[in-house]
Amino acid sequence: MFQSFSLLSQQDNPADSVNLRANYYSDRALESFNEGNYPLALEQDKKAILYFEKLNDEIAVAKIKSHIGDIYFKINDYDNSLKNYLDALQLFEKNKAYDLVNKTKHTIGDLYLRLEQCDPAFKFLFQSMRYYNEDTVTYKAYLPGIHQSLGIAYGRCSSLDSALYHFKRAIEAIGQYDTTSFSGGLLNNIGAIYSKKEENEKALEYYNKSLLLFQKLNLKQGIGVSVSNIAYIYKKQKKLEESLTLYLEALNIFSETNSLIYLKDNYLNISEVYEETGDLKNALKYNNLYLDLNDSITNSEILSRMGELQIQFEIRKKEQELLLLEKEKLIVEQENEIAEIRQYLLIGGILLLIILSGLVFRNLRVSLYNTRLKQQVLKQEKDQLSQELDFINSELESFALKIVEKNDLLVSLKNKIKKLNLKEVSNTDQLKEISNSINSNLYIEKDRKEFQLQLDKSHQSFFLKLDNKYPDLTKNERRLCSLIVLELSSKDIATILNISMDGVKKSRHRLRKKLDLDSETNLSDHLKSL
Repeated sequence: MFQSFSLLSQQDNPADSVNLRANYYSDRALESFNEGNYPLALEQDKKAILYFEKLNDEIAVAKIKSHIGDIYFKINDYDNSLKNYLDALQLFEKNKAYDLVNKTKHTIGDLYLRLEQCDPAFKFLFQSMRYYNEDTVTYKAYLPGIHQSLGIAYGRCSSLDSALYHFKRAIEAIGQYDTTSFSGGLLNNIGAIYSKKEENEKALEYYNKSLLLFQKLNLKQGIGVSVSNIAYIYKKQKKLEESLTLYLEALNIFSETNSLIYLKDNYLNISEVYEETGDLKNALKYNNLYLDLNDSITNSEILSRMGELQIQFEIRKKEQELLLLEKEKLIVEQENEIAEIRQYLLIGGILLLIILSGLVFRNLRVSLYNTRLKQQVLKQEKDQLSQELDFINSELESFALKIVEKNDLLVSLKNKIKKLNLKEVSNTDQLKEISNSINSNLYIEKDRKEFQLQLDKSHQSFFLKLDNKYPDLTKNERRLCSLIVLELSSKDIATILNISMDGVKKSRHRLRKKLDLDSETNLSDHLKSL
């Protein structure tokens, strides 16, 4: 928790100095927090931060941010709570305040544990534990609490054995820092772990130790919890009479201390014991008591949550008011600065105007000259690119025609073979000649692939524009578009795509419909315009 780092100001006027104001507001914030007036506590903390920032006291700023984290934690606004704890941690680390760094890490770990986010909880808790385990750190009073947090984290998220280990380490670490009620809680936690592990005798051992400790301190709620835990073990062991006796004893304690949460659970446990003994009348009675109290608690929790939401609303309203005040203050400071700057600007304005006029005239001449040079360079680059594109298109057209010629040759050879009588020896030379021609032109499919590769490479810009405007085109439709742009005939396109002329016509017709073109629009011109 946040600790005040000054005595309450005894000055009639707390505004005598920045330091007094800072400490005054920090003390008022702590008082308001202890009184449960969280919006006022936040407002005073914010004011204290402004003054400590003027003093460049980052440690004090970090402590107040940690206290603001406590405020948000109290009203269950965990996001803002975490944000302020992390801000405080960053400032403590920057100023090498290692004890405060690791206290804050413990706090952040507990917050993550409340949110049931195990991984970050383990991360911060282990970092804090490693620090306090160092030999150079002599004050180790925080170790028991860290081990307890790790025990709870392991119990919820991971390993019962690890939870047991850390609870026992917490007991060992207490030593000279013994806070007996804390020890009683740890003993109950250890008993609960043994109960989960079904080691009931060990669970009873630790529950009884806890009971003796709370009886010594005369802490009735602790006594009730320990008695109820022992009753639960007896219930698991089917010692129903002993279990019922202890549950009823715990019931009286919880009723006396008005411990409603424990009382509710006790009603349910008693109902279950009566049910197991066959006393259904009492089982129903206590089950109804459980349901009534559960509804009452639920309604109370709803009202409590509504109260928290109201406080959160008031806090946000205060934050907006403080933000507005800061903005108004900033505006006044800026206006003063602007008035001062205006005086200097007025003096230097005329000189600057003369100098700037000369510079503007000179820059205009230089800019005009540079613009002309750039235009010439751009024209040359444009001409060169145009020539390169024409050359590439010419090569692609030649490549396409080569494929067409090969295809025509292969068709011709195919027809010749059909006409030959293979049984006549005189046709052998002709067959060899045809075979040689086929072999020399065998790689037409490879040529098609090479042509498509070159086409894709040289028309990247065209394909990008085509895809942007018509993203639904298929691969074959994109390929058809590129061949149309090259102004190849339908026959040549059919040869390259290895389809019939009718297939090309149908493909062009489907493409027109997909591009939403009317019959008067030239398909090739439209594609080139992209």
